[in-house]
Amino acid sequence: MTKKCASCKIEKEIKDFTRGESCKDGIRTHCKKCRAEESKTYKLLHKEQTQRQRQKERLIKYGVTIEEYIRLSKNQNGKCAICRKEMNLCIDHNHKNGKIRGLLCRNCNFGIGFMEDSIKLLEKAIRYLKK
Repeated sequence: MTKKCASCKIEKEIKDFTRGESCKDGIRTHCKKCRAEESKTYKLLHKEQTQRQRQKERLIKYGVTIEEYIRLSKNQNGKCAICRKEMNLCIDHNHKNGKIRGLLCRNCNFGIGFMEDSIKLLEKAIRYLKK
């Protein structure tokens, strides 16, 4: 069984399409390849807008004003407090008391989070890496 893609206008096998519950036949109108390209283009066009929206949501979530975020960023020279890379910085906070510690890149923030903010676990990880 085949279907014509609404984007590239090429007749393709059904396996080249994804399922879509809201579609009449249960199969999306755009093939996987075209959907991936459209998604990539959309993300590029809306990247800055999406980043600003995410940042705004984070500021609200942690009760940080834009001025406070800018001050934290300036204090760290716009770099992650751990690895010192210049990246889109996350607000790092203590999960027990909610206090803001600083700004971290996504990798460092996830690393600390996955180690449950535990100094003991982080020390064990350091010893492991030194082996």
